[in-house]
Amino acid sequence: MRTVFVTAGQIAALVLLAFLIGLSVNAVRDKNHINLRRCYIPPKLPAVRIAQSGPNQGTIADPNTTGDANDAGNSGGTVTDGGDTVGGNPNVEPNTGEPEFTEISLDDVVVVYQDEKALTRQYVFIDARNDEAFQAGHIPGAVQCDYYRIDHYIDDVLGQVLDAEKVIVYCNGADCEDSLYLCGELLNNHVPLEKIRLFKGGWEEWEANDLPVETGDVP
Repeated sequence: MRTVFVTAGQIAALVLLAFLIGLSVNAVRDKNHINLRRCYIPPKLPAVRIAQSGPNQGTIADPNTTGDANDAGNSGGTVTDGGDTVGGNPNVEPNTGEPEFTEISLDDVVVVYQDEKALTRQYVFIDARNDEAFQAGHIPGAVQCDYYRIDHYIDDVLGQVLDAEKVIVYCNGADCEDSLYLCGELLNNHVPLEKIRLFKGGWEEWEANDLPVETGDVP
């Protein structure tokens, strides 16, 4: 019996030692480290409707499932430059009542960025990425709101966007869905749906086109 306890104690000691070594290695892994404060399991959100500034008026996007998006072209509205929609009701899918986030293209994002209203904070960019990515480079003037640490940022962000005319949300781009999740959180915190623009191309598309870059924290 004593042997069993000794063996169990040795196993526990080895597990603890392996855990401490793992923490030490993780701390020096730079970009590939695991953020222990981050929840890597995406929340379950209701399906949302994304209006696109192009010939396809919109698609149904469910962030909780995989597969091709369903065609939803009969949205009752027409998307114009800058992601605005006129005619019909652009904010609710007629048959489902799902919220609709307007997707904005890179060309329209540049137009918004160059508008004087961006300087007066009537147009606000929100970066949904973590500290390391944001400080390495972001759209000039963007406000950080790491989706996975949203409680740390949300009060300051809401103070800047509730009175804004447009709020452009982005993350890395490509398969990154953090910007979509953040759009949902802004909506839940009473940011009007018609103000929100989803820039799915995100930072990768912005940087790939040699557009202006700001580094470090926003003052």
